[in-house]
Amino acid sequence: MSCVIDFVKNTIKCEDRIKKMSAKQRDILEYLIRNKGNVVTYELIYDRIWGILDDDADEHRLIKQQIYHIKKSFPMLAACIESHDKLGYSIHLPKDYRVIFEPEDEDVAEDPETAQQVATGAIMEEKLPARLTRTGAPYADEEMFIHRGQEIEELEQILRERKTAVMISGFGGVGKTTVARLLWSRLADEFDSVGWVEYHGNLKDSLLASLTLYPKLDDRELRFQHICDRLKNDRTRKLLFIDNVDSDKACGQDPQKDALFSEISGWPNLTVILTSRFDKLRGYRSYRLRNLTPDDCEDLFYYYYNEWEYETPKEDRNMRSEVRELIDLAGYHTYAIELLAKSAFAQPLDVYLQKVREMGFRFPELNVQTDHRNAYANAAGQLKKLFDMSTRTEAELRILWDFSVLPNLELSAEEVKQWMGYTINDLTQLIREGWLLFRQGFSMHPLIKETMHLDLVNGKAPKGTMEHLLLQILEYKFLSEFEVSTYTGAKRKLAIAEHVLQLIPIPEEEEFEEIQMSLEFWLASCYNNLGYFLSYTNTGRKEAVGYLRKALKMRRQLELRYPGTGLNRDDLATSCDYLGYLLSDQEDEKEEAEALLIEALAVRTSLEEEYPNKYIADVAWTLDNLGYLLSSEKSRKEEAEVRLKEALKIRQKLEELHPGEHAAEVGWTCNNLGQLLQSDGTRFEEAEEYYRLALEHCGKCFNSKYIWEVADSAILQNNLATLLQRHPERNGEAERLYREALETMKSVEEDHREMYPLELLICCHNLLVFLKRLSNAEAEIHTLREDMMRISNELEQMYPGVYDDFLREIHAEDSFYIQSGSRKQKVPVLALERELSKLGL
Repeated sequence: MSCVIDFVKNTIKCEDRIKKMSAKQRDILEYLIRNKGNVVTYELIYDRIWGILDDDADEHRLIKQQIYHIKKSFPMLAACIESHDKLGYSIHLPKDYRVIFEPEDEDVAEDPETAQQVATGAIMEEKLPARLTRTGAPYADEEMFIHRGQEIEELEQILRERKTAVMISGFGGVGKTTVARLLWSRLADEFDSVGWVEYHGNLKDSLLASLTLYPKLDDRELRFQHICDRLKNDRTRKLLFIDNVDSDKACGQDPQKDALFSEISGWPNLTVILTSRFDKLRGYRSYRLRNLTPDDCEDLFYYYYNEWEYETPKEDRNMRSEVRELIDLAGYHTYAIELLAKSAFAQPLDVYLQKVREMGFRFPELNVQTDHRNAYANAAGQLKKLFDMSTRTEAELRILWDFSVLPNLELSAEEVKQWMGYTINDLTQLIREGWLLFRQGFSMHPLIKETMHLDLVNGKAPKGTMEHLLLQILEYKFLSEFEVSTYTGAKRKLAIAEHVLQLIPIPEEEEFEEIQMSLEFWLASCYNNLGYFLSYTNTGRKEAVGYLRKALKMRRQLELRYPGTGLNRDDLATSCDYLGYLLSDQEDEKEEAEALLIEALAVRTSLEEEYPNKYIADVAWTLDNLGYLLSSEKSRKEEAEVRLKEALKIRQKLEELHPGEHAAEVGWTCNNLGQLLQSDGTRFEEAEEYYRLALEHCGKCFNSKYIWEVADSAILQNNLATLLQRHPERNGEAERLYREALETMKSVEEDHREMYPLELLICCHNLLVFLKRLSNAEAEIHTLREDMMRISNELEQMYPGVYDDFLREIHAEDSFYIQSGSRKQKVPVLALERELSKLGL
């Protein structure tokens, strides 16, 4: 049986049947036949056909698969190829088997154009080699590609649709090169020639450095022209991978200005696949790699950390919570997860996690190998290679440092301009290359931030970082006043300032002491003010206590460092006053609360003596709060009444001197007196008088810009209604007050839902119970119940589990709640029947 193996036409002819060889089959057979009679080792075959040997590759298995397919596709060669166990292969061909390596004269003569070339002495162009470049992609094992199957299939489908210019884009380290390697492994056999190019400088230089064509031509321009002509005009199918098509400002590397990319995307019979951090490049269809899901990231971690755990069902894996936290610290970034997993095996995972929490990627000192640049380095070193800051210009580095000291949040264009001094145009290039992110706003990936922080000096960023924001803080333009209407924004601003001030460098020389002092005063004031405004709501009380304690601690330290500063003494008294008031409703904290209020009163009285009429309003605040605290103890109600009346006298005098400015304060001292007298059980008329006086003064503030003053009106209406409804003949007025209170609180909650959900719930409940006892308004009662359920659900979503007991009690059929309050906090009291029994009624 005769057989013709034609390496010119890439066919095997046997008994008039012709079958085409794939590129890989052709290369392997040609190599074996050129060495016929000799044993060719696995290592030699792999190096010749696939490129430089990869330590992780299973070359035996890969080559055996190819030999198996050759024998199956060409049975006439099955007996010719002999396997030498654990060594390699050899081939022996029968005498009647013919092999064609070069074009034969008779074939040339048949082609008139070729015959003319031969006749005129023109050199016949050899066919393109199967390997266009000196190196190929390292072997890619499909088992390594955790949860990237969908992307691979989609990319293969795109290429099969004859999309011949594709760019695999994505964040640095997300796995672009790894996916390209697998595409090489899957697609190389479908093309006649393939090549792998590392992009550096520009495409022309990269092609000249990588391609094996015309190596003997010394003239670079002539050689490049020959390469371009050959790749454009050759009719065989060619596949070219170009890796890391990114910018490097240090060497002037800018792919978006490299016109050759657009040119080669249109060359016939050439498929080009790029990997790049850019989102777009002219002439290429962009395919952006997705971030892996948390579950996929968990699989990835276990794959590199412990193969046995990786094979275990998810629910049975050990240390899952620790793994999830490490994944979160890595920002769900595939490369960072690989780094952490590979350097974690040497110690218990919980110990490793704690060190990573404290030190980030500076901790993992173990040198690990990854696919990035095929190098060994510790985690910090690997990150520095991935995000090479030397590729950035000085202006870009300044922007990156400014973003790196911010907490993990997004900034609007206006915020970036106002706080950092940049326009959108300043950020555009960094966003295009993936160094900054833009979704709803501008931000930086935590992994790039981590890389920037590896270069912190003594925990501080370089001099000049966030100068624009620092100037705003020092001039009190960044966060100069808090309003409840901007409560969320105020908290966010404080988080930004707090984070930035920890990382920006403030020189410690004597001339900078004033700047340092100003920053500390400013930050303490921010903590104090935010705690103050949070204390206006039941739901923010716990958080408010935390901020106020932090402010008080800082102000005590400032008083020690800068003694005798009148401003700080007043601030210290203010923090004592706010915190003392807030703690006064907690039974186990009343002693501390009283001590703080007495300290505040002593300081403020002293300041008033030194600076007459300057601190008198503050003295009234502390007297009011101290009276409110004392009123909760039966044995001290007379003392409480004295303190409250002292406060009221001061406030009424201030209101006379400055009409409207102190109306709200007069109202709340009257309210506190009304509650105190109401609890006596025999002084209802006096209590009603104070309540009405409180409503009269708070009514003057109804259109106030301070939303809590409007909310206070609803609280007062509830308190007065609760007093009046005890007299049946006054139920009509009580009902009107309950309705007005509910409408007022609804208007407040409409624009400030996060502030008063608890108070709105109680207003609904009070009116519901009142209507249920006095009338048969079933429809309205049903509506109120639906409103209560909706508000309860919202409250539970905002504060899971915090108000469970309260919500169960307020939804009970026989409960009835009233509101009490003073300057800031309104708290629910027990059911009406229990309250009445305490009063002896």
